[in-house]
Amino acid sequence: MERRASFRDSPWYSILESLLGQVDREPTLRAVAELACREVQADRATVFVLDPARRTLSGIVALGAEGYPLEIPLDFDSVAGFAALADRSVRVDDVGADLACIDPRLRFNGRIDERVGYETRAVLATPIRERGSVIGVMEALSGTPARFAPGDADRLEDLAAVAGLVLHVSGLYQDIKDLREVERRKSDFIDLLAHEIKEPIAAVHMLADYANTVENDPAERKRLLERIVLRTQQVTSLVNELLEVSRVKRGLVLGEVRPVDLGALGAATVRSMEDMAERRGVKVTLDLDPDAPKARLDDGLAPYLFTNLVSNALKYTDGGGTARLRVHGDGGGVMIEAIDTGIGVPPGELRRLFTEFYRATNARSRGVDGTGLGLVAVKEIAERFGGRVGVDSALGKGSRFWVWLPALPSEHEPGIPPGADGAAEA
Repeated sequence: MERRASFRDSPWYSILESLLGQVDREPTLRAVAELACREVQADRATVFVLDPARRTLSGIVALGAEGYPLEIPLDFDSVAGFAALADRSVRVDDVGADLACIDPRLRFNGRIDERVGYETRAVLATPIRERGSVIGVMEALSGTPARFAPGDADRLEDLAAVAGLVLHVSGLYQDIKDLREVERRKSDFIDLLAHEIKEPIAAVHMLADYANTVENDPAERKRLLERIVLRTQQVTSLVNELLEVSRVKRGLVLGEVRPVDLGALGAATVRSMEDMAERRGVKVTLDLDPDAPKARLDDGLAPYLFTNLVSNALKYTDGGGTARLRVHGDGGGVMIEAIDTGIGVPPGELRRLFTEFYRATNARSRGVDGTGLGLVAVKEIAERFGGRVGVDSALGKGSRFWVWLPALPSEHEPGIPPGADGAAEA
């Protein structure tokens, strides 16, 4: 009598065992993609993850296209995009045929084929769901027309369900990891905040006591009072930054949400920071595109984008260096860039700069004032209005921080923020 194969011996068991035994999602998703290739006799398979804010599908596992960053717009111009938007599986026997018989909206774009040097003929794609919502797409490809049978869609849907479970569980692992990291950073921040506030207050107390002993020396008394004012300004600035970030995190609207001329706002910000630039000995230049589109923003929060980016460039650039503020149209939106010749950021720390309470190690070692919350507020503001932020940097040579915001729909079609090779996006 033939022995029935047990579930424990099946590839499904190996995938679930891997899923429950590790945090890293890529190896498990790769196993799912490899199984998909075997189950439906595909040449290649891709697992895309949906980014609703950017309206893109990003391939986190791409069998047969390793080493190529795959990112496609979320539209009907691709089979994967169609599967995500229509929320249904789709089988294409030949991408060169008229696809209107499947659905009038369906298109096939061969840009990825051109990039990776492959000719797709047959495609099978199905949505990846989490709790009923589409979070990605699993796609199987073949260079042979009519490779996939009608029942292959069911097999791929089963594997897409596993992929959804992988993404869900790995997301839970990451949430737990992030919570632990936030708690650790909060503890570090409390220590930092206590130091940042205690040190100037102690100095004010000492200076005030000393000022009382030099009543007969007006010049010295004036000097001490000026130092007291400077120290109290430091504390006031710190408290204001904490309040500003708190408002942003709570989603409060500080002004009016309206079209904002970011070029004019950038120029005004640089003028307001001329004194700081002069004290630092840093030359600030402006590069403003007069045709840059406006963006829809809270006009009470919009100035914070510029003041934080420009002040960062000034604080971390030594005398004799330069800081440049650029505002220009880019990718259906408007790009704000702060480019400096400062100390740069250690490569392994780029992606952590936009997390709460984090400051780069070389910034802390220089004793520069800061809470590690300014860039968090910049990210929150940008993302609230459909934008993105990022940074690229070379240690000891300088940094480029950028904010991309979508243009007003009345002026431009909604765009996809451009990607920069080597740039860290948050």
